[in-house]
Amino acid sequence: MESREKEVKNIFKISKIIISELSANHITSLKIMLHALCSYFFRISAIPVKLRLVLCGKLHDIKVRTLSDYFTIYEIFIAKQYEALYTGKGIIFDIGSHIGLSTIFFENSYNPSKMYCFEPLPENISLFRQNTGKYYDNIRFFPLALYSYDGEVPLYYDRKRSNAGSVFRKDKKNAVVVRCKTIDSIIENEQISEIDIFKFDIEGAEFELFKNFGSKDIVNIFIGEIHADKKNGFEADEFKKHFKNYSCRLKRMGGEKYLFFAERTDHK
Repeated sequence: MESREKEVKNIFKISKIIISELSANHITSLKIMLHALCSYFFRISAIPVKLRLVLCGKLHDIKVRTLSDYFTIYEIFIAKQYEALYTGKGIIFDIGSHIGLSTIFFENSYNPSKMYCFEPLPENISLFRQNTGKYYDNIRFFPLALYSYDGEVPLYYDRKRSNAGSVFRKDKKNAVVVRCKTIDSIIENEQISEIDIFKFDIEGAEFELFKNFGSKDIVNIFIGEIHADKKNGFEADEFKKHFKNYSCRLKRMGGEKYLFFAERTDHK
């Protein structure tokens, strides 16, 4: 009961902060509260809702589907977890683009020359395309997962948490087989010589992804989430060993989840 009460408090705390800082009008504020109430108390897993929010100082009409989408809005636009000391104009990779919120942040914060976005879950892809429509001319979108090999991989997900699709969380009720590619094959096919920011949020697959990433030194800045799992040998400090030419730091986000930041030591 205590954990349920804590979850309710967190949901409404986040909703109130979003209403206070990002809501464009009273209608949007009402929609957010009703969405939170209906989704949580009536156990409806996914209700698409259109919101008008002020993101990065600009009005955006976006669609959200689950309560986890509100936590993502908070992390990106209020906590600004992907903020970096970066002047912009280069290439940005957005791995685990979800419903397009991180893409909107990068497009408005850094004005990249090109965004390369990757999202494998079909339910998220539709919302990604709707939410990022105004930026689509600058986006190269790949409806696939990045992984340690080229081929296919099962993706497990929870319909109540659109941001929790994972190749490792096999306790989830739903699964879909998705295409996957290595980062190196994408870089070679797209003839990319430099990546300014490489953002990743792939729910535990980061350890598998980076072990075969041979051309990582073309990246100036890495920002992403690490989901450590000690029983499977995934240690946050071990992850840093993949980045010998980088200055790295970790910020604990709760439990065994960390925000990872790495900047190439010769990057100006």
